Amino acid sequence: MSTPTTTSYQNRQVDLELLQSIVAPSADAQQVTISNLNQTARAVTGIEKTIQRYAQLLLTTQDDIYFAKTLGGYLLSSIMRGGVGDQGALTHLFCVASANAIKTMSSDDADTTSYGSQPTDEQIASAELISLDLSPATLTISLSVQITTAAGSSYTFVVPISTAG
Repeated sequence: MSTPTTTSYQNRQVDLELLQSIVAPSADAQQVTISNLNQTARAVTGIEKTIQRYAQLLLTTQDDIYFAKTLGGYLLSSIMRGGVGDQGALTHLFCVASANAIKTMSSDDADTTSYGSQPTDEQIASAELISLDLSPATLTISLSVQITTAAGSSYTFVVPISTAG
């Protein structure tokens, strides 16, 4: 019999959930269904916070944030410019953007002066591209990414990207 584990959320910094009420997972990997947008926002902690931070950095384009011009990467802008013609190019682009996101998160987590001490279940250990799908017919790209925290918990989620411009 395993002993249940508990995590104290006292004195933690929490983030608000950015994408509320996402029905997961969708039967169609190309689609995210959002329902009931009037729902009250909730705080996210643990692996949910880690995934949210990672996804924000992965999908932020450098020079888009006025006070943080170097934050982010070129994943979305390269896709929208038509710079991804095959799975190899997309895999390379993802790996560069992902490494940049992990580096930024790790740097922020190590900065206890600005951000406080982050618990291990909110620190990213790795992000692995599990699969990807380019669908010219539906003008979408789906990236399946597995996030693992420093505490050892893992979760796989889908990042759907429209290429419709």
